[in-house]
Amino acid sequence: MKDECIIKEPCLKFWENSFELGRGKSGIVYSSKICKTVALKLSTEEFCTIFKDQFDKQIQISNCFSNATKYTDKYFSKRVCILRPRDFIFYESGKCSFKMRRIFQFEEFKEKPLVQAYLDQNNIYREIKGRGTYLGIKQLMQLLENYSSADINIITTNQKIESLISDLGTAMGILNTVCGLTNQDIEIVIGRPTSTSKNYKMYIIDFDEVLPHNFDVSKVIWGYEAEPYYPVFNDSPFSNLFWKNYNRVARLTNHMQFAKQLRKSLNTD
Repeated sequence: MKDECIIKEPCLKFWENSFELGRGKSGIVYSSKICKTVALKLSTEEFCTIFKDQFDKQIQISNCFSNATKYTDKYFSKRVCILRPRDFIFYESGKCSFKMRRIFQFEEFKEKPLVQAYLDQNNIYREIKGRGTYLGIKQLMQLLENYSSADINIITTNQKIESLISDLGTAMGILNTVCGLTNQDIEIVIGRPTSTSKNYKMYIIDFDEVLPHNFDVSKVIWGYEAEPYYPVFNDSPFSNLFWKNYNRVARLTNHMQFAKQLRKSLNTD
């Protein structure tokens, strides 16, 4: 797995000069001036069981993607990141925590929530406090003009958008057909590995709600319909590009029939 998706050192002095990054319904996310690339999620007391489930599930998905290199090109792990958590701790107070690599915001949105990619929307800007800064394709093209892909072969803004969509198709193909999981309620974030980096990455995060689907298409549809991250509908400009990469994985895993049923169900009124 690419080093920018994992924490190599335990960061034992994390709480020295720590500061809050954001809050969610189940806890608070912190970072530290000592361990600048580390984020720590601290739960409220009643959410420790959920936190442990999140931790275990994310380890499982991280392992699945790490073992799926035969379905990707050699630069995929540089462009796409599944954060690998570590150091799950129960505290005497009843709270618990775990650590992950921190995702850094772009300079242009420094005081705003992380950028999320609405790749099924051509022109949209929406900010929801504490949740995300949602950008459509036009806005992403404007933003990424100032940043570089970790893949040196991707240069123009059109190539950058097409690469994001191709990688999203590949990633969802792996999640659905290799890992056998839904993509329910996950988020597609575009960010940077450090505060000074001029490179961007796609981060796929928040696997709290994903579940095994046993190749039942009806269990998978909602994950694609809930948020416009995915250009899966036939009238989407990049639909064929997404499905080309999804189907490539499905074909290699002998689940092409599942992929065809999924696309058909998503495009049936």
